[in-house]
Amino acid sequence: MLFKRGFASSNLANYYDIVINGGGMIGSVLACKLAKNTALRDVSVLLVESSPEKNWDAELRKEAGSFSNRVSSLNENTKTLLQNVDIWEALKSISCHGVSQIKVWGYGSKNIATTFDVDDVKTFDNLAYIVENHILIAAAMKELLTLKDNVHVLHNSSISTFNLPQSDENNVKIRLNDGSPIECGILLGTDGANSKVRQAMGVQYISWNYNQRAIVATLKINQNEKNNTAWQKFLPNGPIALLPLADDVSSLVWTTSPDHAKTLLSLSDESFVDALNTALFEEPVPDVLTENVSNVISKVLNALKVPEKRKNIIPPTITDVVENSRSSFPLGFGHAANYVAPRVALIGDAAHKVHPLAGQGVNLGFADIQCFDSVLTKHKSFGAKLGCANCLNEYETSRQRNNVPKLVAIDLIQKIAGHQWPPLLMATNAALQISDAVPQIKKCLINSAAA
Repeated sequence: MLFKRGFASSNLANYYDIVINGGGMIGSVLACKLAKNTALRDVSVLLVESSPEKNWDAELRKEAGSFSNRVSSLNENTKTLLQNVDIWEALKSISCHGVSQIKVWGYGSKNIATTFDVDDVKTFDNLAYIVENHILIAAAMKELLTLKDNVHVLHNSSISTFNLPQSDENNVKIRLNDGSPIECGILLGTDGANSKVRQAMGVQYISWNYNQRAIVATLKINQNEKNNTAWQKFLPNGPIALLPLADDVSSLVWTTSPDHAKTLLSLSDESFVDALNTALFEEPVPDVLTENVSNVISKVLNALKVPEKRKNIIPPTITDVVENSRSSFPLGFGHAANYVAPRVALIGDAAHKVHPLAGQGVNLGFADIQCFDSVLTKHKSFGAKLGCANCLNEYETSRQRNNVPKLVAIDLIQKIAGHQWPPLLMATNAALQISDAVPQIKKCLINSAAA
């Protein structure tokens, strides 16, 4: 039974079955997913978000040709989730650009590269979809306006104190920044890498900085054909990625050292474009060992009748950077040893933070949503108490088994790719060469990234 004793100053209840702390991409889509689950129709949800409420229709009426510098790469699994919560069509019509090819090359040889093509798997429309973060949030928030019977969205609010139970026999007790006390059956932390929910749980959090910064910007490009390719070049300081937004516009994510990032941000737009084109088109430093190993691999592949398709990579030329679109942020790794505690669960970046080089960060969070919703539905159908230990533990086990291998793999790539030490340089280029030649490897990598 829900308690609906409201406060005089608001229509808040003092009990909700589920409270979600954080209304970014993960929190807003999570609220939609729970509200649209018919098995949870009697479950009340409160979404607490610190930012002010906006005119979501106006947010979705973006000016033609204008793009934010903060974008995300969504995989096929995330697309399915967004379709299920009825916000994909809004994204598709406003801010969604398909990626049918991904070209990756390194620093050891201009001839060694890997091209991932949607035709390699023939089961997806695209390998990825590039969307603007704020448009995705606006689409989800607009959809939540149609779900007021199930979800109460509270803007300009935050949780000031947490009183977490020691067992699942008791509820979570929180207090909002305006002093309002609330109890809930489950508290969900979707409040990002600096999660207050995680801090209140007191769980071990393994983290380190990469001593790198990501420069993001919106670029004008010279592209003679349809811009549906994502480009990534590994350099000694980190990768450069170009993500398509329109036929003549791409989004930049340039990972580099803090000092270099500071220098790049201080340049004029014209000088920045020159520096970026130089980095993209500069010939790699010749490495005899790498070339010799590459030749040996070619002979082995030919002997095994595995044809190589070596081609020089020619990325698009950058013609301009959109004024005031450049910014940067630090990069690091983070993983919570536990995703759950009695009546509490972490979802998205609150539980795990990963380097952006593989474009998997937000997709892992959306996969968390699907898993949590599925596990909650399963245990509710068994008649289990909402937020029971078995339910939350199953969510944690399932997601850690999926997330940890990917986090480790991405961290390993970050540490190896682009490195100038000859053995690592050789290993990186050998991996690119073999993966490009063997279709089974490509298909496995694409399917893994899409899940």
